[in-house]
Amino acid sequence: MLHHWTRSTKKQLLKKDFNKDALFNQISFLEDFSETSTKRKILLLGAADGIMDTVRPILYQYAGHIPQDLLVDGGNIKELNESSFQALYSLALEHQFIPLIINSDVKPLECWLNQFNSTKSAVQITYFDEQLPRVTSEEASTSIPWTKQVQNNPIHTLDLMAYQRHLVYNDALAQSKQLSRKLISLGELNSNIQLSEPILRETNVFSFNTSALKQSICLDHANPNPSGLDLSQACQQIRYVGMNEHSQFIHIFGLSDDFAPNQTAAHSLAQMIWYFLEGFVNSKSDYPLKKSDLISYVVDIKHTKDHLTFWKSKKSGRWWVEFPGNTSNQPLIPCTKDDFDACASGEISDSLLDLF
Repeated sequence: MLHHWTRSTKKQLLKKDFNKDALFNQISFLEDFSETSTKRKILLLGAADGIMDTVRPILYQYAGHIPQDLLVDGGNIKELNESSFQALYSLALEHQFIPLIINSDVKPLECWLNQFNSTKSAVQITYFDEQLPRVTSEEASTSIPWTKQVQNNPIHTLDLMAYQRHLVYNDALAQSKQLSRKLISLGELNSNIQLSEPILRETNVFSFNTSALKQSICLDHANPNPSGLDLSQACQQIRYVGMNEHSQFIHIFGLSDDFAPNQTAAHSLAQMIWYFLEGFVNSKSDYPLKKSDLISYVVDIKHTKDHLTFWKSKKSGRWWVEFPGNTSNQPLIPCTKDDFDACASGEISDSLLDLF
């Protein structure tokens, strides 16, 4: 059981005085967990760096607008290594847990991807950072860097979000274009914060470096930057992930190892977790997709004999597009209403052009 690899925080939390309607009264603790339900649940975990010890009391005082025992507190992982993550992976499969880990570094992402690699499972990864990741790293590591794992496994797909163009050199940009399926910059997100939704709708692994946040809301990052996502934008992004019915692993990291009990940063992380939970509760159950649950719109492509078929969910109002002659295992590709509107007016959006 995973609790052999974790340190419980139950006793110290029970000493707190929470409102009767607070989130704390809706959670369960891993050491008490015995449910055999097959419904998906969130397993909240920290690490030995203690960041979550500051975040938990703030998170748990927020409104408890979730079903009882949807959130399970797993405590703090004692050591981030392959053994602890093998136990975590087995527990997640057995109990339909989605791990949500908050810590200082990228190690959990590397360990989790190793579990996918060992089972030869395909995975869609979405990564938020102010910079674009490199395949090689100058930092010493006992494990394979996660970017190298993606490069070595062509069945994986990677989407990179919120990078800041003034921080990215040409070699990093060229490398990322080869490594990833989609690049969306901070400027593009600022222009249309919903641009990421079709990608986040189907991602399996979501990793968010707090460097993607503005310095004013996350002072404890090792290299704070005045530009970045504001908190409402970050909460909207992770809420999309919560609504995603394919999520398997959520990771927020990037705070410095000597994290101080900074209330601004702790509130920022707590709010991101809360809005992820809200998205999870409000998932519309569109998947598996059935065309009987969708409304079709056929749009002719100007100056060609081809057409695109757009599909709108009767449940959620979300959109997909179907390309003629697509013989892949995924005939319906997530898109937005803006994509449909542009096509209906005779234009092909940049998002759809990337898919051709």
